[in-house]
Amino acid sequence: MKNYKRILHKNFPVVLTAIFFTAMSLAAMAQVPTNVPSPEAEPVDFFGSTANIVLYVAIPLVIIALFIIWRRRSTKHNPDKDQ
Repeated sequence: MKNYKRILHKNFPVVLTAIFFTAMSLAAMAQVPTNVPSPEAEPVDFFGSTANIVLYVAIPLVIIALFIIWRRRSTKHNPDKDQ
């Protein structure tokens, strides 16, 4: 028991810091953000607008396809790179 008290006394700042950060992290996680919609809000209608589909689906697919085509063409034109 005496050894336990000596270890606790020696590491008291570390123990106190751990308790402080644990308590503060719980308080920080309990706060509700002010500019975020509440869970009761209706979700955004993704397919309601053609612009959403073009911006978030079509353009990224075109960019990925062009990147794949570019990589295939660049490897065909540089056969020395593989050797």
